[in-house]
Amino acid sequence: MENGQFGGVLPDSVGNLSVSYLGLGLNKLYGSIPSTIGNLENLTTLALNDNLFTGPIPSSIGHLHKLQRLSFLNNSISEYGLGNEMSTSGDVYSYGIMLLEMITRKRPTDIMFEGDLNLHNFAMNALPQHVMEIVDPVLLTEERNDSKMMEYLISVIEIGLACSTESPKDRMSIDIVLHELHLVKNNILKASMDI
Repeated sequence: MENGQFGGVLPDSVGNLSVSYLGLGLNKLYGSIPSTIGNLENLTTLALNDNLFTGPIPSSIGHLHKLQRLSFLNNSISEYGLGNEMSTSGDVYSYGIMLLEMITRKRPTDIMFEGDLNLHNFAMNALPQHVMEIVDPVLLTEERNDSKMMEYLISVIEIGLACSTESPKDRMSIDIVLHELHLVKNNILKASMDI
């Protein structure tokens, strides 16, 4: 469905599809992205890049629990939860939010986030002393040294925060993100061999 074959408005009925992959990039779709897209509960990939979409990204996308890949690049839409023009660092932002979601088990659309409190600020306010209070308990095991585990979690949270800063120009580049995550992974592997 990519490469300029489709034009027009994406209808609300897109939310009735039963798909795990929705690739509509490189077309001539315009208008708003319908909020019904959040109904696609089995969706793992959503590619709407290189179209003519305008308006905000619907918050219902936060309901897509199985989503692994998301691309809105090269449209005129507002970033997830912000009011800024979309930039090429939008995917980095989404990746940072995903990292914070994995660590905290909180979604950006959680009812606890009101006013100025959002997932980014929630994680930032916990660093470094209160990290264990916001971490998903599933990630904590008794076998690990608590101080080492806290160090790894802080590192991943800091990467998520660096990716999800409000200003796109202040975000960590994806190359550095991957480098930093590999360092954390290698440290965890090394520590598990020492146990």
